[in-house]
Amino acid sequence: MSTDSTPLTPEEEKLKNFIVEFYGPTNILNDGKTENTLTIGVKNSNVTFIDNGTNVVPDVTLTPQTKISIWFAVSKTQGATNALQELPWAVTTVDSFSKTTLSVGSKEHAKIEWDRKQITSPWKSGPYSDITGWEISPKTNVTLLSGEHISLVLTGLKTSLPDGPCFAYSLMYTAGKENQFPMRQLSTLQKTPVHLSAGNVGGVGSNVGIGKDGAEVTLDVAGGARVRGGAPGAYGQNKNGYFFNSPGDNDSGMSSSADGQLEFYVNAKKAIQINEQPGKGNMINMYSDDSKEPNDNKGTLLGLQGKSVLEFGVGEPKQGDNGKIGYQTFSDGLDIVGAGADANSRKITFHAEGGVNFQFDFNNPSKSNFRIAGQPPMKYLSKVVANPSNLDTGVPYSQYQAAIAGFYSSNYDLNENKGHVWSLQLRQNVATGNWEIRLNMPHDGSNDNWTIDVLFFHRAFF
Repeated sequence: MSTDSTPLTPEEEKLKNFIVEFYGPTNILNDGKTENTLTIGVKNSNVTFIDNGTNVVPDVTLTPQTKISIWFAVSKTQGATNALQELPWAVTTVDSFSKTTLSVGSKEHAKIEWDRKQITSPWKSGPYSDITGWEISPKTNVTLLSGEHISLVLTGLKTSLPDGPCFAYSLMYTAGKENQFPMRQLSTLQKTPVHLSAGNVGGVGSNVGIGKDGAEVTLDVAGGARVRGGAPGAYGQNKNGYFFNSPGDNDSGMSSSADGQLEFYVNAKKAIQINEQPGKGNMINMYSDDSKEPNDNKGTLLGLQGKSVLEFGVGEPKQGDNGKIGYQTFSDGLDIVGAGADANSRKITFHAEGGVNFQFDFNNPSKSNFRIAGQPPMKYLSKVVANPSNLDTGVPYSQYQAAIAGFYSSNYDLNENKGHVWSLQLRQNVATGNWEIRLNMPHDGSNDNWTIDVLFFHRAFF
């Protein structure tokens, strides 16, 4: 250190009244990976006063000879065999500190050019022999008004030293006269896996980061979190699991009260329970009350908003829409798409040994719209057919089976004079591809018309 004893000028004396201190978080994450950031304020705290009748102006001009140094206790090595070389109050190791960077944070002062360099302790023994730091000075004069400050930002600070306090110091002086200025200790830093940062939770408080610098929410965890299991109890009792508080609900949240089981509670009532079934995957149960019976009321238990779908067979080799159930997703109704590898192999199987009921409004034919591939499952035709003749029904042979339901003739006179071929038959019209009625009933008369009733059944039933 310099031993220059030249008296300080009034301007230099003002440097003693500067406050150098951390502002913002003073916790340092010691996970060995996080690049911590520390902000130091250098504030002109001089005020106007009268000295021997002279009005002393509090403004201070920093010159290139004005040095601002920030020092930290550092450990020479990490895990040193010599206990004297590893300081429990050190912020980090010499090697790690050498990778830090110091910059000017305040915008108006960052525009000015600054000289900065890392420095090692000039003291060979004593309380400051194990400190390392940064020194910064302006390349041109900078005037700070009373109350004005410069912010210095130290970045890239990594450490994996054990939890505990660590120390930093400041020395603000004129080059060559540093022995006439006091070394001051700053607020104690804390090495910890928990990091506090300024927050705005409802306008007050701080954010807490665990394994994370600069927490962005109330609790910001980098890694896993474990809470005690067990049933939470009504109205937040037992303090188990993960639950909310005002303005949320302190008895709504998530818990685990058994191995392989996860529950979600709403107003202290079990709403959803997920259980592992060995060899079968997970089972999800939903509940409407405190009982262990699944929901038996007629309210909504599982709701999907809008026209989203519930899809089965995800991950199986299948056509993209197969296995989906959706509300007006593909049509104007409730869509159920069968299982299958492609669109031509979709199947739906009903295991209903007790029967299947379909409810229609038969009093309103426009609403009784049961269809198979867009076609009615059954058709009924009543046709007047001249005897003899062949009549095309217009019903596709490939889609329907057919059966005669009845026939009627009011003027039939059987011709019994000799042998004849009588036929009342349904057959395929090869030319049209439709069902046709073949009628040939020999008779004694000039006009013989028959009314023939036919039922058609969609071949999907067979």
